[in-house]
Formats: sequence, C-alpha cells, structure tokens
Amino acid sequence: MGLATWLRLVVIFGLLGPASALAQDDEGFGDESGGESGEEAGDEGGFDETDVDLGTDEPPEEALEKPGSRVWDFGLYARYAYVPGFFLKFFLDAAPGVGSPGFGISALYHGEGEGAAFYLGLGYTSYSFEDPFRISGDPLGDTEWLESDLGILEVTGSILWKSEFTKELTFFYGVGLELGVVTGELVRSEATNASGKWQKCTTWSPLDTQFCEPPTGNLATNKYDEDGAHYGVVEERVPPVVPIPMLPHLLLDYSPIPDLALRAEMAFGLAQLWFGVSAGYSPKL
Repeated sequence: MGLATWLRLVVIFGLLGPASALAQDDEGFGDESGGESGEEAGDEGGFDETDVDLGTDEPPEEALEKPGSRVWDFGLYARYAYVPGFFLKFFLDAAPGVGSPGFGISALYHGEGEGAAFYLGLGYTSYSFEDPFRISGDPLGDTEWLESDLGILEVTGSILWKSEFTKELTFFYGVGLELGVVTGELVRSEATNASGKWQKCTTWSPLDTQFCEPPTGNLATNKYDEDGAHYGVVEERVPPVVPIPMLPHLLLDYSPIPDLALRAEMAFGLAQLWFGVSAGYSPKL
C-alpha cells in the first residue's frame, strides 16, 4: 500500500468515526422508551409547576379584616362642663354657677398595640347662666347681675396613649387643646338683695341706693368700661377666641363588637371640668 493510499484511509476513518458517534447519540435521544422513562421520572418526583407558589401582591383575606381592629372611627359625643365653686372662691366673693351642656362629633384614629392615638372633635358648648357676681374684696354694693347666652364653637385635638385591659376594654390617657370661637353676649346690671335674695336691678332706685345706685353723669347707665352703675350693658371685653388646654384628657373605651365603641370621657381644662359620653363606629374604609 502506497503512502498516498494510507493517508486517504486515515482521513476517511477520521471523518467517519465522529459521524457514527453522533448518529448513535441521535438515536438514543429519540428513543421512545427513553422518553417514556423520562416522563415516568417526572411523574414520580420530577418538576411539577403546580408545586411552585408563585405568590401574589394581594394579602390573604384574613389579613385584610382582623376581628377587633379599628383604624378610624367616627361618632357623636355629649358633655357637661362644670366650674367648681371652690375654684371661683379664689377670685370672687359672689360667682355665677356654671354648668354647661355640650354636644358634637368626634373621630379617633388608632391602631393595634401600644402606639399613640389621635382624637379630633367638633362641637358646641353652652355657657348660659343668670347669677350675681362680685370680685373678691369689693364692697357688697358692687355686686352685679350677669346674664349670659354665651356659647363656644369648639375644635378639640388630643394625643392619647392607651393601655388595654382586655380585648374589649381600653383606657386612653393624654393631653389636648380646645380652641373655641365665642358666640352670644354677656349683659351686666346692678344687683340687689334688699329682699334677702339676690336679683337684678332693672333701673336705679332712690329707695335702694346702696345697690340700685344711680349712674354717674346723669346717664341711664354707665358704659361697660366705666366706673359707676350698669343697667343692661353688654360686656365687650369677652375674648372672641379662647384656648382651653386639657390636662389631662382621659377616655375609657368599651367595644362590645369590633366596629362599635362606647366611651366615657373626662378632662380638666383651666378652671373647669367636663364629663362626657360618646359612641364611635368604625366603617370599612
């Protein structure tokens, strides 16, 4: 065999060897029995897309509605503001008895746990009264009769913390501020107790000059900011807006069902106390 013939055989067999191996691989890949065994392996323990939890952005239904939880609740309140007599005795010898009803709407924002809560209120409190009034140290003859139809349109804001006694019973405590716009008038007149009981002088009387004294300057009445005698004078020094701090503001919350809250409230503001009840409902927002 010549050299040229030998080289041709090497080239031929070199090319046929990889080709035959490739043909064998193709036959194995296309074998039906091999495919069936692969499927069986997949059925027994292979990849199954139903086993994969792809996840969603939507929380489970249980997380959307948790029994007993509230975020916002809205309701109505009723209050009674009271000025204790011993407060006024520091400044006045005779003082009006002030007990004032009020009402309004409220909102409470709070979540679960021990975080802060926020209370908002909008309402009206009446300060109507008729009573004698005398500044401490003034003579008895300087007693005046006050007639008030004053009222306060008030906005209340408080920051509260809470302590949960049970799932249904929660105690809130904190501080707040009421900002009130004053309505109505305060009218001053001289007062007399000639009959043993304080009452209003409708005009001055020559028979009762100790109490129903004549105005100075031959006038029917002196002005609110003048010394003398006053008969049916509107006091113009009543402030148009009054801030009333609440130190503290206390609230006891009872929730018989998750969406309903019944509350008892109280607060101390300057020289007055107020007590109240309220009910709040938590809508599904």
